[in-house]
Amino acid sequence: MLPALIVLSVALFGVIVYLNYRFYQDRQVFRKRIRTLEEMIVRLTREQHLKDAQVHLSDELRSRLRTANATLNNDIFDFNHELLQILAKNKLL
Repeated sequence: MLPALIVLSVALFGVIVYLNYRFYQDRQVFRKRIRTLEEMIVRLTREQHLKDAQVHLSDELRSRLRTANATLNNDIFDFNHELLQILAKNKLL
């Protein structure tokens, strides 16, 4: 009976050692995956900040272009109006 208990104890101790080893390996794999995910999150966050800055610049540029376009349209309209007035005065003379 005693040899059977010794064999059973050794077998259970071996199972415990094996499970502990597997747990350690799985933990290392998990840490590597978490590290990879963290790096990906950091990279995506940086990219999103850059994209947000580009969108902000794009909106700002669009606003400036609208303002410049409106000013240019007004200037062209005024110029055409002055030209028509000059032409009308020249035809009358």
